[in-house]
Amino acid sequence: MDLAQPVQTGEKIGRRQIVMRGAAATAAALTILLPKFATAQTNDAARSAEPLVIAVPEILPGTPDDGEIARDMTQVVVGDLRQSGRLRLIDPAAGAGRIAGVDTVPNFADWRTLGVRALVTGRVSREQQRLRSEFRVWDVEGGQQLLGQLYFAAPEDWRKVGHAISDVIFERLTGQPGNFQD
Repeated sequence: MDLAQPVQTGEKIGRRQIVMRGAAATAAALTILLPKFATAQTNDAARSAEPLVIAVPEILPGTPDDGEIARDMTQVVVGDLRQSGRLRLIDPAAGAGRIAGVDTVPNFADWRTLGVRALVTGRVSREQQRLRSEFRVWDVEGGQQLLGQLYFAAPEDWRKVGHAISDVIFERLTGQPGNFQD
């Protein structure tokens, strides 16, 4: 009996023949589809091996007194994301212009010319006895916000907040959980 032949109407076949015909049909389908699937997998793997180009300009201080903590928090976020190996951070001073504010939509065309795919903007300020840290992640190619979050913490916990921000950014951009906490 030829396993590639369809079952004729009224033909009685046993369970073993059903399984064998199913296996033959599956093997035939895989012979046709496998090269295309393997190529797609290879292309996806190659794309995922390339680091995503992002820019993290200096986190803006809410007031001039917040300048030092803003610079320190920027260093934590940049350091975390750079060490991941999955993201390639460009120097934001490379000519894309300044960030006007965390609430201002960036000029995406400027960032696209640098090959940036995602942009992070942020601001940190002290309000009463707490630290207010906010950030946004922008899709430069799509010209839209991907994520925006706000954190409140004790001022002495600024480093923990920086690591938490790094975790969230990393997960949003890669789909993998970040692990930058101290």
